[in-house]
Amino acid sequence: MKRFFIFLIITSAVSFTLIRCKLEESYLKQTVNLNLTGWDLPDTADVSVPFNLIVSSSTENSCYGKIDFKLETINGKEYVYASSNYLETGSGCSILTTYKDSIVNLTINQAGEHYYYFLKENKWNKDSIEIVND
Repeated sequence: MKRFFIFLIITSAVSFTLIRCKLEESYLKQTVNLNLTGWDLPDTADVSVPFNLIVSSSTENSCYGKIDFKLETINGKEYVYASSNYLETGSGCSILTTYKDSIVNLTINQAGEHYYYFLKENKWNKDSIEIVND
């Protein structure tokens, strides 16, 4: 009888450990920046009149989620890129193309040349728009 209780305790402990390891399966989740596949910035626009910036991006990996576009000002420079959540649960990722394009409506209230930096092929590409008085 004593051996039975010892066997039961050891079996329970091993089972609990295995279940706990299964529940704590490792996975990787992070937000990543993605390259743009293209953009269309007008050459000119009028002061205080909205204009459209068209951007697009794609991935070929099922571990990426929804693609979002970001416009950030850092040290007075405008950076445009895509981002997505990456989630790998240990079961691997398959080839799945996800494509998104978007129109960003912008208004600039000061005349002159304005620069944007777009992330493509892991490099920041400079483009400009001339804002003119109407």
